[in-house]
Amino acid sequence: MKPPAFQLYAADFYMDTNAWTPEEVGIYFRLLLSEWVNGPLQNDPKRLARIAGIGSKKWPKRWTIIASKFSQNGDGKLYNKRLEEEREIQRKYRELQTKKGKMGGRPKKSCGFSPDLTGLKPEESSSSSSSINTKKKIYKRKDVTPLTTIPEDFQISDKVFSWFVNKYPNATIDLETEKEQFVNYWLSEGKRKKNWDATFRNRIIYIITNQRQTTPKTTPLNTLEDGEYRPNPITGKTEAWDEMSRKWLSLD
Repeated sequence: MKPPAFQLYAADFYMDTNAWTPEEVGIYFRLLLSEWVNGPLQNDPKRLARIAGIGSKKWPKRWTIIASKFSQNGDGKLYNKRLEEEREIQRKYRELQTKKGKMGGRPKKSCGFSPDLTGLKPEESSSSSSSINTKKKIYKRKDVTPLTTIPEDFQISDKVFSWFVNKYPNATIDLETEKEQFVNYWLSEGKRKKNWDATFRNRIIYIITNQRQTTPKTTPLNTLEDGEYRPNPITGKTEAWDEMSRKWLSLD
């Protein structure tokens, strides 16, 4: 399988070509791409001009600038030395991975397998095409924050309290009461979390948001007319607000 990509170092590529015109840079890059995909280039001016995307009349002048980046192999084809070095490095790396796979993954020390990694690390010193390198895989460190159950003596931290006062200066909820309910709930659940302060903040946000969404716009009871339908504050049912209800609640 052909390697699908090579790594391009922007700073190195820029330094190699900063004296060129945009057209010359584009020609050079298109030739590199063609070589990477199809192998060394045929030393045919017309064919090279087509790959570069320019007319054959322009080619001789442009080639005088770019020619130093390429050499001829035994078949007379043109190749970029650094590009082929990177191709070989990727080939060796794939072979190494294949050997590891046949041995069941990463070999143990006792198995006697000692792979030759010589040449697998690209050199940092650059030649005329030093900007080309193999694509490396970057591994991100996993989050190792431990999960813990909520402490029985969980307290509202100064940081959380300051956040609450600044974000909800007009809030009417009792933080201590909410904290007790919060602790009791998670103790009964027995679940683990990475950050209990953050979990408590989310609880407060939920409570306040829910209050704002569910608080009804009510009409004072003693201003309702007979026959109007409103929720009965005692039964919770929607019913006509009649004279008997007024007297029962002693609003008159």
